[in-house]
Amino acid sequence: TSSRPIGLVFAAWGGTRVEAWMSSEAIAAASVNVVPGHAILPPLDTEQNNVSALYNAMVAPFNPLSIRAALWYQGERNCHPLPASATALNVTRASYYAAYLEAMIADWRERKRMGDFAFLVMGLPPSLLSTDPRGTGDATGFADVRLGQLDVIPRSEGPTDISGVATTIDLGGSSAWGPIHPPNKNEMSQRLALQTLHVAYALQGRLPMSNGDTSLWTGPVLDGIASAGSDNRLTI
Repeated sequence: TSSRPIGLVFAAWGGTRVEAWMSSEAIAAASVNVVPGHAILPPLDTEQNNVSALYNAMVAPFNPLSIRAALWYQGERNCHPLPASATALNVTRASYYAAYLEAMIADWRERKRMGDFAFLVMGLPPSLLSTDPRGTGDATGFADVRLGQLDVIPRSEGPTDISGVATTIDLGGSSAWGPIHPPNKNEMSQRLALQTLHVAYALQGRLPMSNGDTSLWTGPVLDGIASAGSDNRLTI
C-alpha cells in the first residue's frame, strides 16, 4: 500500500456505549440474540449515549462511502452493570456486548452493500495495574467486555471471517489522563495496524513496523482446552 494514498474517516466520541453507534434495526436484532425468547433491550441513557444517536449523526452519513476496513476502539462505557431485568435472566456483560457488537458489525456491512469489509477491534487493556486491588476480580467489568470483543475473532461457525482483535492485556495502567487511558497507546496502535495489514490486505508472516523492526501480525491465541485427568491442556 506504500504507493497509493489512504484516507481515514474519523467518527468518534469518547465515553460512549456501543448502542449509540447502532441503527434501530441493529438494536432490534441484537436484543433478541442475547437470550433466546427474550428481548434484552439497552439500559436508558442520555444525550450522546441515547440509542442510535451517534449512528444517525456520525455513521449513517458515510454509508454510501466504500471502505476497506473499520477500526473500533470502544467498550469502557459498556462495563457498567446491566439492568436488573437482564441479570435476572443470567445475562452477563460479555454475552450482552458480544450480541450487540456482532449485530452492529453485520448492520454496518449490510448498509454499505459492498460485501464484508474488514472489521478490527482494539481489545480493552486493563484499566488498572494487576497490583492495584481495585482491578481484581470483576470490579471494573473490563474482563467481561474483553470476552465479548473476542467473540468476533474468526472461528468455525463464527459471525465473520474478515475481522481481528488486537490484544492489549499486557498494556494496562493509568496515564496522566486517568485509569481508563492506558499509557502506551503507541504500542496499541502498532498492534492494531499489524492486524489490519493481515485482515484487510491478507499479508502473512512477519510484517514491517514503523520503527524498522518486523513483527508477527498476532500474538499467541488460545485455540482450545482439553481435560486430562486433573490437568488441563491448552492449545495455542
